[in-house]
Amino acid sequence: MADRTSGAFFSRTPRLPRFLSLPAAVVAPFLALAMPPTSASAQNLIQDPGFEANGSGSVRPPWYVESGSVDIWPDGGNIPGGPPAHSGGYYANPVGGGGVLTQNVSLTKAGKYQFQFFYAAMAGQTWSLTAKVDGITVFTKSDITNATMESATSVVKLNAGSAQVLFDAGFISGPGFGEFAI
Repeated sequence: MADRTSGAFFSRTPRLPRFLSLPAAVVAPFLALAMPPTSASAQNLIQDPGFEANGSGSVRPPWYVESGSVDIWPDGGNIPGGPPAHSGGYYANPVGGGGVLTQNVSLTKAGKYQFQFFYAAMAGQTWSLTAKVDGITVFTKSDITNATMESATSVVKLNAGSAQVLFDAGFISGPGFGEFAI
């Protein structure tokens, strides 16, 4: 089974679709990509899927902020109504108007992969979120209001090589400063 401690993850298992799944922070990402080994266990190919490696603060490699504002926050965001982490102690936090967060994942085999992640909005706020894997839209929703983590899962066919995982979160409305978790 893939490591599902937080964020999103991507994995591949024998006789089942390979999967990429992302646990999220306010679109809190926990991402794992696994290849089908000879056993039935899946391997997470996403590096630092739960944003635990560096603690709170700036986004650091292997994750990159392509545009907007995204930081790493602790569980609950240290603010009233802040979203909880899916698991672990941190999540990616698009803030203000939102932002785009990416990571490149290396795939040694072509095939079907399952992609999963978790997301939530700060209580009372509405957000939009699009998730793409290798340019393929695997999730899009423009009315996210859930203040607890929800899961999104899809299966995508990918070629061997590098595949980019992308989260694009946008603040739509609500009180205060926009806060989202992946």
